[in-house]
Amino acid sequence: MSDIDRKKMIPLHVADQAVAACEAEIQKLREENARLKAEVERLKAEPDALTAYLYADTLRRDDIKTLQAHIERLTKAGDAFVLLLEDEGYDIESIHEVNGWNAAKEGKQP
Repeated sequence: MSDIDRKKMIPLHVADQAVAACEAEIQKLREENARLKAEVERLKAEPDALTAYLYADTLRRDDIKTLQAHIERLTKAGDAFVLLLEDEGYDIESIHEVNGWNAAKEGKQP
């Protein structure tokens, strides 16, 4: 005969229960794995907070650069207009708008 000690063997129905429990656990893990894969794909599809912040910061910097360029152009135009008035013989000191312009360039209230 064989060297199997039948006293140490577990009953077949207990083995079947263990196999069924393992199969149930495997099924749960497969479902959890599928759920997690779907979550990973969803997260890959949306930008993370840092990426969104950096994108917004880039837009803000671009807006600031554009605004600074507009300010420079307007400042040059304003200065050119004041020079034109001066060249035309206007008394620059008595023109309220010119005084306001000069104050605004210095960051003061007109």
